[in-house]
Amino acid sequence: MMGNHTGGGGGPKKRQRVNSSSRLSSTAAVIDSSRPDITLTEASHKPAPATLRRSASHSSLPTPSSSTSRGGFNDAATADVILRLYLEKTPSPFDSSPDDSESISAVDSVDKPDVQVYLHSHVLARSKYFAALLSDRWQRENYDSNSNTEADCESSDKKIHRFNFGVAAVTGSIDNHLTVLQLLYTNDFSNAIDSVSTALYILPVALELLFEDCVRSCVRFLEAVPWTEEEERRVVSLIPFLSEEESKELLSRVSPLRNELGEEMLYGLILTAIHNYNQLNMAFAKAFVAKLLRDFSSKV
Repeated sequence: MMGNHTGGGGGPKKRQRVNSSSRLSSTAAVIDSSRPDITLTEASHKPAPATLRRSASHSSLPTPSSSTSRGGFNDAATADVILRLYLEKTPSPFDSSPDDSESISAVDSVDKPDVQVYLHSHVLARSKYFAALLSDRWQRENYDSNSNTEADCESSDKKIHRFNFGVAAVTGSIDNHLTVLQLLYTNDFSNAIDSVSTALYILPVALELLFEDCVRSCVRFLEAVPWTEEEERRVVSLIPFLSEEESKELLSRVSPLRNELGEEMLYGLILTAIHNYNQLNMAFAKAFVAKLLRDFSSKV
């Protein structure tokens, strides 16, 4: 659910979550600052300070409405961040089979090509992506490179930050992002993450926004429930984006025979050595090891 960014004023680089494996790619987030006609584009990686490292239905939460509580999600009266989510025809790096992904319907593309939501910077700070975007360093860099790109000053003591954020043009993409944005306002994820399909829709967005609490909740839910074959395929496609510690339990479920295969290889080596004791020489040993490596190349 991520697109590409280009950067204005040299934005901070995106945090990598995995210790040794590749991390999240780029995300479609375009920053629209103080004036609608002035746009800053981010770098091809999502902006985040260099110190940051992060190595089947729509969302179950309601979309923004006029009945929001004061200071809560989508409260225009108190918000200091206006975020516009829009559809962008960019394949998601979380989609293991882009050709099979369900493209956005004609109704969706006409009726809801974009959504504007009202948020609060102190809440968005739970997401390391937004924390970096709203940091003094990032704001100063934007101001230095474009003198007219400061946040709107709608009153003497209140700045309004405006951001455009592109999401992949697949069914439910905007709803999934709205769900995760609303989860920033709560510590109770149990009502939202109530099925494997929901967890698999939410997890990529949480990874994209570096929303660690939500990532952990999704992973813990997936660890505790059974999966269908299709759900397992999607879990496997997301494992490379998780840290080693986060993915450990999930990996043990998708590759339970890994240790047994290693023991089988060792057992075969010992048996052959015993049975060929009198004939064993260096040339044979090399040939034998080469054969073992060929036989087990896809399993070890």
